[in-house]
Amino acid sequence: MSEIQGARYKIEREIGRGAFGVVYLARDNLLRRDVALKVMSIPDGLTEDEKQHLVDRFYRETRAAAGLSHQNVVIIHDISKAKDRHFISMEFLEGVPLSEVISGEPMPLGQALQVADQVLAGLEYAHSREVIHRDVKPDNIFLSGSDGVKLVDFGLARIQASTTITQSGTVMGSPGYIAPEVIDGKPADKRTDVFSFGAVFYEMLTGVRPFGPDNAFESFVRVIYRIMSEDPKPPSTLNEAVPAQIDEVVAGMLAKDPDDRYQDGGDARRALAAAAESLDLEVEAAPDRRRKRARAPKASRDDAAATGVMAEALTVAGGGEPAEPEADVTRTEILQFSRDLESEGSQKRGFVRRHWKGIAVGGGAAALSGLAVLMLFVFGAFNLSEVKVPYLINLERNVAVQTIRKAGLKTGTVEDVFAYEFARGRVSKQRPNDGTRVPRNSKVNIEVSLGNKVAQVPKDVIGMPAQQARETLISYQFKVKQETGFSTTIPVGSVVATRPAPGTLLAYGETVTMIVNNGVRPKDFVEPPNGSTPLPPSQQNGSRPVLPAPQP
Repeated sequence: MSEIQGARYKIEREIGRGAFGVVYLARDNLLRRDVALKVMSIPDGLTEDEKQHLVDRFYRETRAAAGLSHQNVVIIHDISKAKDRHFISMEFLEGVPLSEVISGEPMPLGQALQVADQVLAGLEYAHSREVIHRDVKPDNIFLSGSDGVKLVDFGLARIQASTTITQSGTVMGSPGYIAPEVIDGKPADKRTDVFSFGAVFYEMLTGVRPFGPDNAFESFVRVIYRIMSEDPKPPSTLNEAVPAQIDEVVAGMLAKDPDDRYQDGGDARRALAAAAESLDLEVEAAPDRRRKRARAPKASRDDAAATGVMAEALTVAGGGEPAEPEADVTRTEILQFSRDLESEGSQKRGFVRRHWKGIAVGGGAAALSGLAVLMLFVFGAFNLSEVKVPYLINLERNVAVQTIRKAGLKTGTVEDVFAYEFARGRVSKQRPNDGTRVPRNSKVNIEVSLGNKVAQVPKDVIGMPAQQARETLISYQFKVKQETGFSTTIPVGSVVATRPAPGTLLAYGETVTMIVNNGVRPKDFVEPPNGSTPLPPSQQNGSRPVLPAPQP
C-alpha cells in the first residue's frame, strides 16, 4: 500500500477480528514504530443515546487501562478517532496467546508457575490502581518471547457488554472463566479477576477447563451450573506432577464465595510464591514461540460462539504476508479506514489532501504492468463468475442477508442457535467462511444467536393442574399456549405433555404449548403397554438440544 500523505498511521493489513471490532497492523509515522490499531465496532440498531453511552464508556475504560505502566500489561499508546471511527493505538506484540500453548495439553509445572507469576504480577499492579480486567482468559494472556507475559484487553468486556444496554442482566466475561458472583448479577471486582485466572491456571496445569465447556457444542447453561454449584477435581488428580500445595492455591482462587477467595492479584501471587518456595521448585522461563507468518486468530466455538469475546488478541508476528484468501470487504475497510485517518491527520496538521484522478504512466511497459496489478487488486482473479464470501459475524440477521445479496450470493439455511457471546439476532457462525471464493449465486448458511437469556422447559409441569403449570412456565419467562389431549394416567385438567419436551433449552419469550387432559378418549387411542402416556410425533422435541435438568 502506498504512503498516505498527512496521516499519522499507515494501515498495513488486518490482523484480527472479534466481537469488539477489527484490529489492524499499522505504522505510526510520528513515532516511527509498528502499532496495533483496535477499532471499536458500534452495532447497528442502537439509539443515539445508546451510541453515545457506548463511546463514553469506551473512552472511560480505555483511559483507565492506558494509565497502567507495567511490564506484564500491554501498553496503550493513544486513544483517538478518525471521523466516526474510535480506535486504540496499542503495543504490537509478537508471539502467541496462551490459548494456543495449552490447547488440550498441560504445561510443564515450572513453566506454568512462571507464566502464572507474571500474570498475577500484572493483576497485582492493576488492582493496586483499582483497575479490574473483567475478562481474564487464555486469549487475553499473551506470551511474547523476550518481552515475557502480557495481559491485554483490560476493561473491554465491560465496553462490549454495554452494546446491549437495553437488555438488563447481561453477563460480562467468557464461558468457563466467569466468576459466580458475576453470574449472580453482582458487580465485578478484584476477586472476580482472581477467580477467572484460577480457571486459567487450572487449565494450564491440567489441559482441561475446570467447568467446561468440554466440547464445542456443550450448552453454556451447563457450564454456568457447574461454576455455581460444583467444585472441580483437584489438578493433581488429572496431572500427577502437580503437588498438593498448588492444589490448595488453585482452590483458594476458585472459591465460590468471594470472601473465601484471595482478595486480589497480590494475595494470589504471594500464596503461589509461598507454595513454590515450600516445594523448592525451579521455575522455567516462559517459551519464546514467535510466529513466522502473520495470521488472524482462529474462530473457536470452545468459548460457546463462533469468534469468542475479544478473540482477536493481537496474535501476529512482524514481517509475514497476510493469510489468503483475503475478503474483498477487508480490502475495502482498510482503504476506507486509511482515508479516514488521512483526512483526520490532514485536518489536524493543515495538509492539503491530494485527489488522484488518474494514473501517471512513465512508459508503455510501466502502464501495462500497472494496469495488470490494478486489475488483480480490484477483481482478485481473472474468473469474474466467482465472488468472495463476505464477513458476516456479529451482523444483525437482516443486515447479513442484505450483505449476502449485495455480494452476488444467496442466503441458504438460517438456523437459530444458542451462542452465548453474541446478542440476540446477530450472526454467530457462517458457512462458507469469509474470504472463500465461490460461484456467483451460491448459498451462504448462517447461524443466528438466540441470545444469552435462556431456560429449560421444566419437567415438573407434567401432571400439574393447567393453571398452576401455566403460572410455572410464565415464571420461566416463556409464553404459554394450551391444547387438549388425553391420558389414562394424568388427572383430567392436568398437563399431559409439553411441546417442546421438558428439558429443552429455549430463549426467554419463546412459546411452550401445554397439552391438557380433557378426559375425552379418542377413538383411535391405544393404551400404552407400560401405562405411560404416549406422545405423538408432533409433540416430540425438534432440533433443539434436550438436556437433563441439572441436579444439585
